[in-house]
Amino acid sequence: MFINKHIAIILSLTLISIHLVAQSGTVSPYSRYGYGNLRSGGFTVSNSLGGVGYGLRSNSIINPQNPASYTAVDSLSFMFDFGASASFNQFTSGFSQQQKSTAQFDYLALQIPIIKNMGMSLGLMPFSTVGYAYSFSETLQFNADELLTKHTFEGNGGISRLYGGLAYAIMPQLSLGVNVNYLFGNIVHTRELTFPDNSTYSSSKEESNLYVSTFLWDAGIQFIQPVGKKDVLVVGGTYTLKTPMNIRSEIVTTSTQTITDDTNYSFDYPQSIGVGVSYKHGTSVVFAADYSYQSFADALFYSQRDTLLNARKLAIGCEYVPNSTSRSYVQTIRYRLGANIAESYTKVNEKPYSEMGITLGFGLPLKNSKSILNLNLEYGSRGIINQNLVREDYVKIGLGVSINENWFFKRKFE
Repeated sequence: MFINKHIAIILSLTLISIHLVAQSGTVSPYSRYGYGNLRSGGFTVSNSLGGVGYGLRSNSIINPQNPASYTAVDSLSFMFDFGASASFNQFTSGFSQQQKSTAQFDYLALQIPIIKNMGMSLGLMPFSTVGYAYSFSETLQFNADELLTKHTFEGNGGISRLYGGLAYAIMPQLSLGVNVNYLFGNIVHTRELTFPDNSTYSSSKEESNLYVSTFLWDAGIQFIQPVGKKDVLVVGGTYTLKTPMNIRSEIVTTSTQTITDDTNYSFDYPQSIGVGVSYKHGTSVVFAADYSYQSFADALFYSQRDTLLNARKLAIGCEYVPNSTSRSYVQTIRYRLGANIAESYTKVNEKPYSEMGITLGFGLPLKNSKSILNLNLEYGSRGIINQNLVREDYVKIGLGVSINENWFFKRKFE
């Protein structure tokens, strides 16, 4: 059967992805704070459009950023999407410059129709990533001696997100959806103090672990309004209630003796709101814009509030297809452009910092198929040097494949 080939591919990629999702996908020192670098939850197409998603609705992509979009799937379609990316980072401080690179798994998801007006999606992706390693030395005055000390900081791990979502169109112009998310993973932070030139003093090491295993949900809505004969306006929104998270903390300090602190701290996932709009002009042009807000400052982190900051993000994007029915391949390519700016949920040295990104992408149709190969190129930065922060500049290259085929369809001839 035709569908069996795709099932075999899905199972193979799922096994690979379960292994890759546990690996860190960042080398940023900013991942030292909070839960690490949070992932947007968007796929390659969304990332090419600056990260928009709340008002995005299409029968050719999976969009978990708003579960209400799942009803856009065609009644006989089976959709499968997977992606990965590589990042090239440069870190600049007032004293030095350093380059690093990394590759990461981005997502794996499928979407199918259930009954009339109902769609379902399942997926696996990173929720946050932690990965850094740096050190510095300094000389301290201790009594009458000058003491050389070395400080080392390392972190790895992250939180993965497994989601299942359902959407139902209660009328042609209104779709409602919900995602149930299971967050799991382990974050490890290590810091060590040593005395390279003096054996009199004992070194000390602290290892902090967060073990995450918790459920969250987010709800979405999309209002679809035809404009004239060919255009469509979509207004969408999502909401996540502030929710206690099941996170276990353990801090092990080793010096002349080992001390374990397994205090039962409290952690919250913040109330989160996202709103977006998209306007589709025929089959050629899509404009979209998003705004999101997460009240991290009101959420408990190690049983304290105001440790983190409220996060805000604004994103815009545009897709252009010259002629989707043309016999010329170049005319059927989807050209994408986007940008975003955000205020981070963490602070460094008690100072907030912002992030920005500019994106470019292409959707390359596969021959004799509705499936698409998606490419994404993103330049972004976070932090500024004149606040005694490290400025991080990065270039990310993303690759995604959207398989869109008929569901339960047998070919008469192979």
